[in-house]
Amino acid sequence: MYKPTISALMLIALGSISFSAQSQTFDVVQTIQNNTAEFSGLDNPRQLRFNHQGTQAVAVSGDDNAVVTFTLNANKHLVQDQLFQSSDAHPLLLTGASDAVFVNNNLILNTSFYDGALDVLVNKEANALIVAGYEGDVITLWQQAQGTYTVKQRIVKDDTNLLALSKPQALVASSDFTVFYVAAAGSNSILAFERQQNGQYHLLQTIDANQVGKPLNGVSTLLLAPDGKRLFAASESSSGIAEFSVTATGKLTHIATFDDLTNPLANISALAFVTDPNHLAVSLAKQDSIKILKIRK
Repeated sequence: MYKPTISALMLIALGSISFSAQSQTFDVVQTIQNNTAEFSGLDNPRQLRFNHQGTQAVAVSGDDNAVVTFTLNANKHLVQDQLFQSSDAHPLLLTGASDAVFVNNNLILNTSFYDGALDVLVNKEANALIVAGYEGDVITLWQQAQGTYTVKQRIVKDDTNLLALSKPQALVASSDFTVFYVAAAGSNSILAFERQQNGQYHLLQTIDANQVGKPLNGVSTLLLAPDGKRLFAASESSSGIAEFSVTATGKLTHIATFDDLTNPLANISALAFVTDPNHLAVSLAKQDSIKILKIRK
């Protein structure tokens, strides 16, 4: 499902609140709560995406069966623009909306859990796909040749080296697809895979909650910085955000975990960069809210 976005200019006065966390200090730049102020259609927000310019955003709601568009003002606050909601009178194939992406500034593509969706990575040349199979504990890699995709490799939890590949729920990859990362919710782990000279991917590293802590308990969302040097991970069944540095070879080193004991960053369904890697948009599924964070180094 897609709809063009229309920009609107509105201002919302929200203060910034500072918190000290385990290894980080961060500010809450904005808190968006469903059915308050000028915000609606955000019951169980599943995903939040920004356009390449960082001027517009789109969120999807799994329980409101909705797509919500925003503009970003000068204070890095999201301002709700439009709401598209599926109903019996206006079926929009948004039942259980699960994801939305910007094709360009005027076109958004949406997927919905109950109306059919795919956990998919496409490289920039669009000649390779990586698909996570949650129920089958499998990663499938597809290669395009002459307009047709064929299976190039299947990575399955079938030996002692891949026991951590359980319930893969999120994928991110380096810009050249030499390394990709899998959030395996069933094993509380992140798995890194590296492309070999023959084009096949081999396991490079496994890092789990025993090494990192609770943000990897049921880890279900990943976010990789555009330069490939930082990775963030979080879980819908736990709280907190784990930050990793990424070496030149693609290996992860845990460098920080941040959370707030008073108002935990709990049940995170999605992470997104706002305008730079130090501004994070965090979708909190069970709280029906979105928070914009500024990480202070």
